[in-house]
Amino acid sequence: MREEQCKNGEKIGKLTPLKYWGKNKRGQKKWLFKCDCGRESIGALCNISENYVNCCIICSRRKHMSADGDTMKTSKYWRLYKIWESMRSRCNNKNNPRYPTWGGRGIKICQKWNDNYRDFKEWALKNGYDYNLTRTEQSLDRIDVDGDYCPENCRWINAEQQASNRRNNIIVEYKGKKYTMTQLAKKFNIKTPYVIKRRWEKGLRDEELVAPAKQEFFVEGKYLTVMELSKKYGVDSSVVWARIGRGDTGLRLVRKKEKTWTKNN
Repeated sequence: MREEQCKNGEKIGKLTPLKYWGKNKRGQKKWLFKCDCGRESIGALCNISENYVNCCIICSRRKHMSADGDTMKTSKYWRLYKIWESMRSRCNNKNNPRYPTWGGRGIKICQKWNDNYRDFKEWALKNGYDYNLTRTEQSLDRIDVDGDYCPENCRWINAEQQASNRRNNIIVEYKGKKYTMTQLAKKFNIKTPYVIKRRWEKGLRDEELVAPAKQEFFVEGKYLTVMELSKKYGVDSSVVWARIGRGDTGLRLVRKKEKTWTKNN
């Protein structure tokens, strides 16, 4: 909501601006608002909008709380409520650090879900939501990563499946089939997809892309094998291995042993 709207007395949802109320600790302007229910409340101006904060907290709780009290941690559907709340925040709240990735890209929530938690819950239960599963085992995913949050574009999947449906995924081709780097690493028992990524960036393809991974260690911005470290820094490979065994990392792996001098009495 803009300050000009407040000064003109424009109403947003159930809230009518009354007067300026200074700034909060973040330097955000606050206003005193009056809700249609008669309650007065103070809110940061940047949070007030039709799609986010548009009534007092009491009316908001009445609007969104389900019959079994899902806003309480004791509810078995509390995680589902937090999923809905997080979805609305990152799409509607410009102060959310993740807003640029969702709302800032034009990702919206269908009116039915945005306005009513119960409608979202009803869809979730009919489409496979299981309150016994953790966030890693089941999360909300958009089929079209550039599409909105709505029944036609959402599903419940596990974390691994969701990682394969990100817009920043790099798709690689191996023997005529397309894979994400995570899928290819799992298929060939390679510990991390970053090994595949580094090889791809070096121009390696096909069998070279999925060959068993060598042990590489990060020193001065590069991943190198023990033999490469030994050759580059002039330290015997057995010394490097010994240091790896005792937990040394980075430059500690390749530092040259300093001579110690003793004073003869």
